[in-house]
Amino acid sequence: MLKSDEILQKLEPDSKDVFVEGLIDTYTNRPDEMKNVCLANFASLYNVSKKKTDNAQITENSDDEDVIDNEIDEKTIALKMKNGKDPENYYREQLMLFLPWINEEENLININHEETFELYKDLIQQKRSEYVHREANEFEQAFEDHTERENENDIDDKNIEYDEDKNEFLIYEIGNNEGDIFVEMGINTRTEKIENFNVPKIIPDTEYQRMMRSLNYSQRKYTLNVMNLIKNGDKQFFHFINGGAGVGKSTLIKAVYQSILRFYNSLPGSNPETIHVALCAPTGKAAASIDGMTLHSFLSLPVNQCKHKLVKLNSDVSNRIGVKLKDLQLLIIDEISMVGFTMFQQVDARLQQIMKVKKPFGGISLIVLGDFNQLRPVGDKYIFQYNNSYNALVDNPLWSLFELFELTEIMRQKDDKSFAIALSNIAKGTMTLEDINLLKSRIVSTENLEMIEDPIMIFRSNAEVDAYNTKVLASLNIDGATANAYDFCVGDGLASIKEKVLSNVKNLKTAETYGLPLKIDLKVGAKYMMTVNSDTEDGLVNGACGKLVMIDYGKLQKANETVPCRIWIKFNEEKTGRKARANFHNVMRNRNIDSSLTPIEPVIRQINTKSTNFKVERKQFPIVPCEAMTIYKSQGGTYEKVVVNLKKGTTRSELYVACSRSTKASGLYLIGDFVPPKPPEHNDSVAMVFKTMSLVETWTKPSDSLEIEGLKVVHRCDCNDIRKPFDQITYLKNHLKYESIAERCEYSGKNHIEYSSIKIDDICIISVYNSPNSPFDVLKRHINEVITVSKRFCEKIIVVGDFNINLKIKTNYKFIEYVKSFGLTLINKLNKNSTNAKTQIDYCFANVNGWKCDYFESLTSFHKPLWIRKHEIDSQLHVDENEQIRTDMPLNLGDLCINDCSDVMDIDDQSSFEQTHTDISFNLKELKTGGLCASTIFDEKSPIEAYEIVDLNTRRILDHFLLVLGSNNTTGIDQISSQARIINDLIEKSPFITVANKDQSVRLKLKAEYSVQAFDSVYARTRTTGDGNCLYSSLSITNIGSEKLTHSMRLLAANAMINSRDYFEGLCKLLHYSFEEQLKRTAMDTIWGGEVQIQALSIALFHPIYSYIQFNSDPQNKHYISSSIELQELVDRFVKGTAGGRLKYIGYKSDMNKLGFCLYYNGIHYDALLPFQDNPQQFLPHFDLINMSL
Repeated sequence: MLKSDEILQKLEPDSKDVFVEGLIDTYTNRPDEMKNVCLANFASLYNVSKKKTDNAQITENSDDEDVIDNEIDEKTIALKMKNGKDPENYYREQLMLFLPWINEEENLININHEETFELYKDLIQQKRSEYVHREANEFEQAFEDHTERENENDIDDKNIEYDEDKNEFLIYEIGNNEGDIFVEMGINTRTEKIENFNVPKIIPDTEYQRMMRSLNYSQRKYTLNVMNLIKNGDKQFFHFINGGAGVGKSTLIKAVYQSILRFYNSLPGSNPETIHVALCAPTGKAAASIDGMTLHSFLSLPVNQCKHKLVKLNSDVSNRIGVKLKDLQLLIIDEISMVGFTMFQQVDARLQQIMKVKKPFGGISLIVLGDFNQLRPVGDKYIFQYNNSYNALVDNPLWSLFELFELTEIMRQKDDKSFAIALSNIAKGTMTLEDINLLKSRIVSTENLEMIEDPIMIFRSNAEVDAYNTKVLASLNIDGATANAYDFCVGDGLASIKEKVLSNVKNLKTAETYGLPLKIDLKVGAKYMMTVNSDTEDGLVNGACGKLVMIDYGKLQKANETVPCRIWIKFNEEKTGRKARANFHNVMRNRNIDSSLTPIEPVIRQINTKSTNFKVERKQFPIVPCEAMTIYKSQGGTYEKVVVNLKKGTTRSELYVACSRSTKASGLYLIGDFVPPKPPEHNDSVAMVFKTMSLVETWTKPSDSLEIEGLKVVHRCDCNDIRKPFDQITYLKNHLKYESIAERCEYSGKNHIEYSSIKIDDICIISVYNSPNSPFDVLKRHINEVITVSKRFCEKIIVVGDFNINLKIKTNYKFIEYVKSFGLTLINKLNKNSTNAKTQIDYCFANVNGWKCDYFESLTSFHKPLWIRKHEIDSQLHVDENEQIRTDMPLNLGDLCINDCSDVMDIDDQSSFEQTHTDISFNLKELKTGGLCASTIFDEKSPIEAYEIVDLNTRRILDHFLLVLGSNNTTGIDQISSQARIINDLIEKSPFITVANKDQSVRLKLKAEYSVQAFDSVYARTRTTGDGNCLYSSLSITNIGSEKLTHSMRLLAANAMINSRDYFEGLCKLLHYSFEEQLKRTAMDTIWGGEVQIQALSIALFHPIYSYIQFNSDPQNKHYISSSIELQELVDRFVKGTAGGRLKYIGYKSDMNKLGFCLYYNGIHYDALLPFQDNPQQFLPHFDLINMSL
């Protein structure tokens, strides 16, 4: 709530402290002597008064001085517990209420709630029992029940159906049941609202590739722009995508969202359930069309008409949302033209509250899409208009933060070109005679309307819509019924006032009762439209249309009256109501109901009244007839047949929205006179084209066809036999003349350098690829060679390429100095990323003035393609190099990139190179090639970033190794050996890992199948990801405290097997395995490992590896171990070889004096065992470990 006007007047003009402090604010500011008081006690036992006393501690609150007094009588506090449906929030709420805390973010949000709860469970239980009057064992049982459910491998219950046959007329509602007709029928209608965030899932690769290929130039260009901003991740951005109806805004949303989702999911250690991007819209219909949420539900915005006041969320709701959105980076809002100034301010304020960041929109980047040629927001100003009543709270209009991007190519009606052009010209008010004649040809008389089958009628006003719907329903001589709303009062007061309030509600319009009419005429075969957002994820939203096919009835016991209790609708879109149909599968099957019908039941909404004592709730079916709809209501939808009733005074926006609802000209019908709208102002656009393009590391073979329309190949070098990360191809515009100056492709062992030089006019353009394995002397020789030869033909030189020398490392500046000795200077800006690994290994040198070079984005390549252009072009364009990523520049390196394989080399003080290499697969069918590299220099990186980058490189190296496995190519083995050294260096820098210093992402197993206290007091079992990599992930945890080196563990094992081939060939023969097959399994992702791989890992890590199994719990077995066995006795049992938790495997050639890495193996899955402290007790048998293992 806002502070009083009197207090607001006293604040500084730029003050943001405008809200009244609540309970949470007062609790966090409590006196020091109350630091051990939990929130439940604070709320129940203490009052905050507004005057000083001599014996009370004072805390500051607003402009008054607050006093915290201890009460004699305890207050009653209401607690909401939901341990079953949302365990994460259950644990967090228990910690918030019953455990003292100071800083909400540090103590309650950025922690592992379950582990913290388990740690303080006894204290929480004791404190909770003071407020929740149940026996302690009930609490314990509830907790145990939840834990057991969680441990049952997360059973998917989406196909579990409740037994509707026993109560076919089950209705859900909220509100007072007194006098409820459904209660009279013996039906329980109340349910609890559970918050849920609808987040679209990643689509299949084939669907994603098909979608990306369908993008037009502007859509692709913008997607690349956003991906660049997301990958850099260092700057908040605000974009407005403007475009008329049908230009593909929804497709662009999907392309951007899916591309970003793929990027985040590709990062090591990523969680697919984490919300990085959110999709929203102001209406349910718009939200459903993009598989998103409404802004109201996503941010808990008010849905009432309180325009200028936003009630601050209570801390419980705010924290719950904040926890789920803690990783949110981008919010995408569709149909922004429907969002008014007030709602936009509320979005800003709510995000600041939830994210706890005092920046515009809480530091979250925004992309908003819409068409301001469509209708303006209802009852509010446009989003870009300034509202003076907000001067006290808003310094500058938020809209001024946004950059404009524009889509112009109409996609929706692309098969009807003339109609597409006419619609665009309606919006701009620039209709041609041809456009006007086309629209006038669609005029029909009212007499011929009956010949149009099943159209949607569109009118300007609600009165016209109501009159038409009434007329059509009255003309239907079919079965039907009347559904009367049930209104009831909530609250205490005089019966006469209650009766008057209910009477007043009956006179309200449907728009004032949240879409629930007082009476609905139900006619089978008539069209109806949803009026509330029942389930956005399921498409059951305001605006969803369909035909009523069947009505279910129930009988009132007291009145002996039969009333409709459920209706069945066939919606226009098949996906609408899919989930609702699944929930009623049994009923539909038993009653032989058409599987395309969706059940709709009554809902409850609270209606605003002037009464302070009573609140009125209405129960009714959330539908209205929709044989016709208003232009406003039609916005955002498309229909096969549309009849638009033209009236005098129809605005340009109304005409544009109404006509563009049709998907083609033949489906549009006009009634009345068509008057072309007047033109608004408009702006011109500028286009550019590129002239030459060079690609490196093409992976191509001579038989590959790589023609590009409008371009000719002027240089090409291919692989002769096996596809490798080599070779080049250079294209030039067909009409341009050129001269080949020099070319070379040298590959001998580790030395691999390619270059080409072509002369265009008076400039030589040299394209270079340098392998990370090439010594610096070899690179210098080739650079000297190609520049010297080129200078014989022209003085102006440009050298561009993938040099695999990371300029983010200052010692590598020596390469810049070397090239400078030829008179060439670097024209790229330093410290800019040219790869996803945030290295700078692609750049350009020149000895001519007036040239610029920078990077743009690639959707799928690891490299960022490079562009070069003359600086003079800038005077013709508005280009902000920091904000926009151009895709149309003269020279593009690697733009047609999907896959690539190269790496980074770095120059040390002796001018030698650190070497690594990576490779991934190549998709020739897409005719897209290019260069991909990754850095191995992490001097300026945090350990976590270093782990992630190394592991990403490692995976690519292993993929390349698998590609060349079985051939005579030794590059894969060389790469593995080099990468193994880097991994070992990282591991050596890591501290000894215990439970105390593990990464927060690693969770512990709270309950063992059979717990032996002596063992469990030494080691804690982790919950390692079960994806086929569990052995390697567990050893990553024991070495660095997280799973971020999972693939690196695979590489170390493969390297050990290669280096100790004789031993492992003998081991594999003994175990009846194929060595080659085991080596392949070791390198492959998500393939489990066993004896051979553990032996290899033990060699690679220079530590023994102990793998334990479950202790024997059978007292009749000689290996039985009591759960209460003493520690020393357990150690002795291991020495004797009679311990139930005996070793399963042990590593070979390890230093047995070192502490072993401990694992737990249950027969199908490995978990890491982490000690609670340094130098833990080891449990080892006293005989030949290696032979026992084998």
